[in-house]
Amino acid sequence: MKIRIYPDPILRIKSETILKVTDYYRRLIRDMSKAMSISGGIGLAANQIGVAKRIMLIDFEEEIEFLINPEIISKSEESYNEEEGCLSFPELYVLINRPVSLDIKYLDKNNNMKKRTLKDLFARVFMHEFDHLNGKLIIDYMPNEQKLAYNMQINKKE
Repeated sequence: MKIRIYPDPILRIKSETILKVTDYYRRLIRDMSKAMSISGGIGLAANQIGVAKRIMLIDFEEEIEFLINPEIISKSEESYNEEEGCLSFPELYVLINRPVSLDIKYLDKNNNMKKRTLKDLFARVFMHEFDHLNGKLIIDYMPNEQKLAYNMQINKKE
């Protein structure tokens, strides 16, 4: 399973809600977990492997959590800037302002509704992957001039 690299068009597609977690999605989650581990990431959205469904993985150090149909319940007003990289944008880092903490809900791989509070790095990773599920990419946080220059550089490589 290969990580899709920008400008692959699937990265811009808003992912579809999953009505029920089936064995197909459980296999997909296993494949995503392997792809994330091989690439050294700490988060991965399904569209990054070519599947436009609302699934993300986050490595919470003690375990990899599978978040299906994730939603944000609330965000802290406090936020901070930090550079982010992305498996779909090799060697690109972008300064992004994200909330310090989030309250979220999601389905787990057994169709159970879960709620969780995320802070700092894990809130940032969640927001990054949540953006992916909505077709938003780290390049969208760049000033227009930088985005244009990056796209021109990508087009030269193709």
